[in-house]
Amino acid sequence: MKNSIFLITFFILTFFLINTTCLECSISKQKSFLCNSYTDEDQINPTVQALSNSRYAIAVWSSYKQNGTGWGIFGQLLYINTDDEVTLYAEEFQIKNSTQDTPFETSVSVISSEEFVVVWSGKEEENGNMSIYGQTFTIYQNSNLNNENDPKQEREQNKVQREGEMKNDGEVNIVQASTPKRLGAEFQVNTYNLNHQTKPSTISLSLQRFVVIWSSSDQDGSGWGIFGKVLQFEVIEEEGSDPVYNVIQVSDEFQVNDFNSSDQRNASVCGSNSGFVVSWTSETQDNDGYGIYGQAFLHLQNQLYKRQDVQKIGAEFQISSISKGDQMGVSLSCSSKMMYAVWQSHHPETFYYGIYGQMYNIENLILAENDTGNQDLNIQAVGEQFEVDTQNEYDKSSPNVVSFLDNHFMVSYLQEVSIVESVIENLGFIDTVPEGWQSSDGNDNEQPYQTGDYFPVNHPQSATKQGNPIMTPVSDRHFMIAYSSKETNWDIYVEVFKWVEEPYQLDILSPKLICSECWLEHKIEKSNFVDQNGLELSFKAMQKNGEPLPDWLNFDEKTLTFSGNAPKVSEIENFHIFLSANNECTNPLQTSFIIQIIDHPKTFIFSASNTINSIPFFFFMCLFLFFVW
Repeated sequence: MKNSIFLITFFILTFFLINTTCLECSISKQKSFLCNSYTDEDQINPTVQALSNSRYAIAVWSSYKQNGTGWGIFGQLLYINTDDEVTLYAEEFQIKNSTQDTPFETSVSVISSEEFVVVWSGKEEENGNMSIYGQTFTIYQNSNLNNENDPKQEREQNKVQREGEMKNDGEVNIVQASTPKRLGAEFQVNTYNLNHQTKPSTISLSLQRFVVIWSSSDQDGSGWGIFGKVLQFEVIEEEGSDPVYNVIQVSDEFQVNDFNSSDQRNASVCGSNSGFVVSWTSETQDNDGYGIYGQAFLHLQNQLYKRQDVQKIGAEFQISSISKGDQMGVSLSCSSKMMYAVWQSHHPETFYYGIYGQMYNIENLILAENDTGNQDLNIQAVGEQFEVDTQNEYDKSSPNVVSFLDNHFMVSYLQEVSIVESVIENLGFIDTVPEGWQSSDGNDNEQPYQTGDYFPVNHPQSATKQGNPIMTPVSDRHFMIAYSSKETNWDIYVEVFKWVEEPYQLDILSPKLICSECWLEHKIEKSNFVDQNGLELSFKAMQKNGEPLPDWLNFDEKTLTFSGNAPKVSEIENFHIFLSANNECTNPLQTSFIIQIIDHPKTFIFSASNTINSIPFFFFMCLFLFFVW
C-alpha cells in the first residue's frame, strides 16, 4: 500500500492557466448596402432608428429632386434576416409630400413596436421661417385585407403574413410588402415660430410619449437657444369605426439652456421612462470658443394625455472638462444605468480634432417614479474625460455613440484622411471591467475599457468621401450604421455589425496526479467557460507550436476529456498544450497548459499561475511527501 502511494506522488501531470484575455470583436456579414433606390441626384443627412423588440429599423434621409424639384424626405423599412444581412422590407416611402430648397434635417423615435415618428425642420408656407414638424407611421398594414374596421384583427393577420414572407427572403434581398403607412395628419411641434427652429432631435419615453429638442433663433433673448416639448401619441378606437390617430402636447414648450449669451445649438438627447438628458454646444460659456454642456429633466405623468410641466433636475453642467479650443458635435446615448457622451475637440498637443467622451450614472433619473420624494435624481460623472481615439494623425468629426448590452457602447466617427478622402471608423468600449474579466491595460472600474481594435465601415471601394455616420442597436448584439457616401452622387448606405464577445474562463484548472504508465482521464468542466452571446462553444486542443497533441494524449472535443497512457520518462518532460474555446469571434479564448511529467523520486515541481490556489496545495503536497517518505 505504501509503495502504491509512493508511485502516485512521483508522477505529476500539472495543468495551469498561463494567460487569459478578454476581447470582443465586431463581425460584418455583409458589405455596405445601398439604401436609396433613386440615385440620379444627391441623398444626404441620414438617420436610422430600430423599432423596439424586433430586427426592423427605419432609415430616413433627404433626397434631391426625387419628387420633382427641390429637397424631399424619404425613408426605407429595413430588416436584418437570419443570416445577419440587411434586406429591404417594402418600397421606399415619401415622408413629406412638399419640397424645399434646402436639405431637411430629420430625427426618428419609436413609439411602440408598431409605430414610429419622424420629425424634421421645414419651411413654413406663411413666412418662410424654419419650424419643426412631425408625422407618425405604422409598419403594420395591408391594403388587401377586408377588415379595415377592425385594426386589431388587421395587425394580427399582417403579422402572420410578414412572418411567412420573411422565411423566404433567402437570396432575394427585396421582400415585397406594403410601405409604412401614415397615421393621422402632419403636426407642428414648436409653438414659438418667429425666426428659425432647426436641428431637431427626438427620443421616446414611456406611455407612448416622445420628447423633441431643437435649436431656436432669438427665442432665449440672445442668438440661438435650445428648446423642447413632450408629446404623446394617442389612438382612439371605437367599435365599428376607423381608429383616430392624434399627437397631443403633454408639456408646454420649455427652455433647456440657462446660460443664454451668444449661441447654444445642435442638441442631442437621450433617456427613457420619464427621465432624459439634453446636451448641446455653447459659445463662450467656458471662456474659450465652444464647449459642451448638459441638463437633466423629468416629465412625470399620473395618467395618459394629461399635460404636466417638465422639471429640471439639478443645475446646468459642463460635460467637456477641457475648455481650450472648441468642443462641439456632441452625441448622447443612454442605457438603463449609464449615459455616454462623445464629442469632437482640439487635441491639446497636435491641434487636430479628436474624439473625446465622458460617462455618467443616470440610474436614479431613469428609474424615477411619479412620487420622487427625497430621491437624489442628479446624474453623477463616472471617472474622468477620456480620449476615444488615440490616433492623432488626422482630424476626426461627426462622432456618434450608441449603447447596447447595458454596459457596452460603440463610437463611430469620420476621419479626414485628406482633402478629398475620408473614412468612417468604429471603436467599441465596455463602461467598466466586470467581475471575471481581465483588463490588460490596468484600467480601474471608473474608466471605459476599449474592447478590440478600430474597425472601418465597408464603404464602396470607389467612394472617396463619407459623411454623417449614425448608429442604432437593432437587437442585443446587432447594431446598424447608416451614412452618406459619394461616388458620382451622394447616396445612403447601411451596414450591420454583430457584436460577439470572446468566451472567458472562470477558474484555473487544478493539478492532476498520475502514476507511471498509468491511464490518464481528466475531464474539464464546460461550466468553466462562459459565453455571453448565447452561442455554442467549440473546443480544440493542440500543442503550442501548432502541431497535433502527442501520440499518447487524446482529447474528446465534446466531453472536454484528456485521456491516454502517460509515458515513462527518465527526466522531466514538458508538453505545452493550447486549449481554445471558439464562437464566431475571430479571437477565440486560448487557455495554455503545461503538462509536466516527472520521473525522479526526489524531485517535486509544481507550477500554477494562481498563487492563492497553488500555495495551499504546495504545502499540502510537501506535508504529504514528508509523511510518505
